[in-house]
Amino acid sequence: MASKILCERQIMTMTDSSTSNQPLTASESPNNNPIRSTQHLENYLNSLNDELSHEAEYQTSEEKIVLNVGGVKYETYPSTFIRYPDTFLGLMFHPRNKSLLRPKNGNEYFFDRNGHAFHYILEFYRTGKIPWHRWNSFARKRTFSETTQKELQEELDYFQIKVDDNRVEMAEIAAAAVLNDFICALEDLILKGISQMVGEIRMKFFKNGDPPIINLSSILEDYSLLTEFSQNGYYIIAIFWKKIDLHLPSLFPSIISVGTNDTGIGVINLTINGYLNEESIIKHSSFLK
Repeated sequence: MASKILCERQIMTMTDSSTSNQPLTASESPNNNPIRSTQHLENYLNSLNDELSHEAEYQTSEEKIVLNVGGVKYETYPSTFIRYPDTFLGLMFHPRNKSLLRPKNGNEYFFDRNGHAFHYILEFYRTGKIPWHRWNSFARKRTFSETTQKELQEELDYFQIKVDDNRVEMAEIAAAAVLNDFICALEDLILKGISQMVGEIRMKFFKNGDPPIINLSSILEDYSLLTEFSQNGYYIIAIFWKKIDLHLPSLFPSIISVGTNDTGIGVINLTINGYLNEESIIKHSSFLK
């Protein structure tokens, strides 16, 4: 299924993006990219390891605490909370208030609150985000949370946590994943065209959600790959094709003609050709040189 596709180029992109968020000075890299050479990569990893080691040493020197929230116990460090000093727990476990604390059993603190909802509270302190939604609208099945929105909001108010509504961002992240899946499927089709020596791929996507039509359907091993985009393929092409068109030559340099045509009646015709590289193919032939 399209949602499960993870092509090699996506993995490479994920690897690059996971490191590109680290700030670098102009002297470190003229293009502000930490992965410009093996030495840059080694320096970056060493720096990251130093930071993690320092944090681990700091936490090792800390005494773990146990939060008993409505009978559900959570174990963590005080430093997890003091990063947010304007919140209830951030203020409570701030070093200047240590003398005011009255733990039980040496390091346990009891809160007569919702123990299941506190899972999301602790995730906020750990990650800065609350991974909650009433149901997963991006999954194929609705997966209900044990905690309702009202219950979660009551706990956020009690622990004095203010968070931004990130539902739009979550939806956009899901949309980007669908777009990536579509591009991977398109690349797979072109690769299939190359392997079968089919010089042109013609597709039709329908606004009304009908399954797309493709001239390679007779040789596709998994035609369901395309039907995954019955509902959104039309809009993906209509909105993002110019960007996709610029992307494809990075993998298929010999592409010389890629075109789309909206018929005006809710049908987009997509034609891709020019990807058969004569010289490259002959290079692998044992008969033609």
